[in-house]
Parts: sequence; C-alpha cells; structure tokens
Amino acid sequence: MSKKTEILKGYDDYIEGKRSSKFAMFLVAGVCLLVTVIALILNFLTNIESLGQVQVIDSSGRAVPAEVKRRDEVLLATAQQHVANAMFNLNSFDRATINENQAKAYFLVEKKSADRIFSSFNTTGAYNDAIRNGFIYKAEFAKLTKFDGEKEPYAFEAEGILTVTDGSREIKNKIVGKGLLRYITPSYPTNPQGFIIVDYLQTYEPLNQEE
Repeated sequence: MSKKTEILKGYDDYIEGKRSSKFAMFLVAGVCLLVTVIALILNFLTNIESLGQVQVIDSSGRAVPAEVKRRDEVLLATAQQHVANAMFNLNSFDRATINENQAKAYFLVEKKSADRIFSSFNTTGAYNDAIRNGFIYKAEFAKLTKFDGEKEPYAFEAEGILTVTDGSREIKNKIVGKGLLRYITPSYPTNPQGFIIVDYLQTYEPLNQEE
C-alpha cells in the first residue's frame, strides 16, 4: 500500500469516527429530551388529577398520611366538628366548669352570639341551679341538618341534645341552632378547625323521655 493510500485511509477512518461520535451525541440528546418530555407530561397529569383535593390535617397541624379527600367532604367534616365543639361549650356546665366552658366558647363563637346564650341561662336560673343546687348541664351534638358550602360565610343548621341532671332525674331538650361559619386563623388547641360562628341563634324543644 502506498503512502498516499495510507493517508487517505486514515482520513476516511477519522471522518467515519466523527460521524459515529456525532450520531451518538444526537442519540443521547434525543433520549434525554424524550425522558424530560415524559416527566413533564406525567407531572402535568398528576397535578390535574389532584385539583379539587385537599389533604386532611389533624389537630396538631400534621398531614394525615395517605388520606386525601374532596374539598366538599373535608369542609363538611370540619364544619361539623367545629359546630359540635361550639354547641358543647355553649350549653355544657356545672358549678366547676361554667367559666372554663364560657372561655372556650369565645374562641369558637363571636362574643355577641355567645353572650346572648349565656344571658339566657343566667336569666332562667340555670347557672344558679348549677352553682347552688349541683345541676349538671351537658350538650351533645347530633347532626348538621343543613349546610351550604358553596361560598363563605357558610350557612348551617344543627341539632343537639341538652341533658339536665338533677340528682337522679334527667330532663332532655332538643337544641336547634343556626348561624354562619367564617374562616379565621386556626389556633391550637382552642380552635383547630379555623372557623368562627357568627349570627348564631338557638332554641330548645322539650323531648319525651322515650326519645
């Protein structure tokens, strides 16, 4: 083989090597681009699927693992728990817990609405019966009979049972309450749900003992 032929062969090998390297580079770049596009598509689909969902938070503010529910379901459950706490603290007391439960109620219900209920207990002599005669008033939340979760403030109506214990005798009354729920900053442990009840009204209906 002549020297010229050897030089030409070496040049051809060099050109072929450059072509191979260029092809490999384009191949690697294409694979990387494809992987990136697939990742972006998967991320987009995941975000779309998660729209309208929220993560449930426990009373300490930590996310509950693997517990994701629709906004409406969480809103209803949170509102129900807040109303239950409010109804209990507004209507439950004995001689030792009147002031404590009133203080707790002020974190859950606006002062004007809460004072209206406390004033009615004072006027009817319920607080006097608790302090002097040992009566025990205990309220139990039953259910939300109406809840409008379309927009804030959220209108609701609720029912509960108020049991008045006088020694061995129990008198039961149905509590019927209605009002509006507004968002505020949550506070632990006084108001973990982050609601305040406004324009709240309550009535009481006697219950037969069979009920």
